[in-house]
Amino acid sequence: MTFTYNGKHGFNRLLAALTGVSVILHIVLVLQIEELYQSRALYYIDLSLQDASEPKVRSIPRPRVRVPVPEVQDVQKIAVRERRVPQVRINPTDNRLEAIRTADGGDVRVPATPSMAGVSGLRVSEWVPPVAASDYVTKQDYMDMVRLKIESRKKYPESAIARRVEGRVKVRFMLTQEGKAASIEIVESSGQDDLDRAASSAVTAAAPFPPVPANLFKGTLVMEITLVFQLT
Repeated sequence: MTFTYNGKHGFNRLLAALTGVSVILHIVLVLQIEELYQSRALYYIDLSLQDASEPKVRSIPRPRVRVPVPEVQDVQKIAVRERRVPQVRINPTDNRLEAIRTADGGDVRVPATPSMAGVSGLRVSEWVPPVAASDYVTKQDYMDMVRLKIESRKKYPESAIARRVEGRVKVRFMLTQEGKAASIEIVESSGQDDLDRAASSAVTAAAPFPPVPANLFKGTLVMEITLVFQLT
């Protein structure tokens, strides 16, 4: 290629030609480079991993088995006949010894059932069967009987109950051979007049006692008993 320089205008033409050639070369170069990069481009495949193990099994509760309720059948009423117990009249017996004949021909004396015909308003808990003096083996047996009888006649005063008062009273008294109580006195007071009076009244109400056994005690018997008044 031959370029002829023709002054200022010729120089401008040459510069324009060179510039155009340079632009074309750059465009071609850029296209080649782009094609080269495209040919070397890496291709990526998006893969996702999934768990191929056994799937989870949902635990579903089993429904409850309903047991059918049995039907209630009609209940037949059973007619019950009322049986009347015939009244048996028992004649009261006298408080005496009756003879019972044994197999060997001997007679044994046993006490008969005491008569209750002449007793009115007496409660069973207050009744003390008559006991012979020979029925007590020891002195303690007779004194225990006296204590039990006095305890059965003991009454808690209403005034003491209202005040919630408790106490112990020791009473001394004498028993004659016939079982009568005399010379009743308070040996140790409870500090409450109503309790002391109630203890003395219990001894008076319990008398008379069964006769004092002559084979165990000689003369007049002096006893001391402690009565306890306690709220329950």
